[in-house]
Amino acid sequence: HDYVAKLMTIRNENEALWNGTYTKRYADSTFFVAEKSTSEQTIAYIVNYSNSPRSYNLNYSGIDLMENEATSSTVSVPALSAMFILKK
Repeated sequence: HDYVAKLMTIRNENEALWNGTYTKRYADSTFFVAEKSTSEQTIAYIVNYSNSPRSYNLNYSGIDLMENEATSSTVSVPALSAMFILKK
């Protein structure tokens, strides 16, 4: 319940997620990366469906909106999880 509430808060506070232009950056059978962008912000969302951690180079640093922590351009996504990265 807390996870879903946090997701809804992130969505409500970031216009790009509900009103942005969609761009798929990468997809395979266990990993997916896309961005939603407005003129004001870009947010990457990354989903790892595999049982192993995966890394992806976004080519920009950002803020992990789930953890409220800074990220480098290469993010490590834990197994069976998702990340939302706000471009700095």
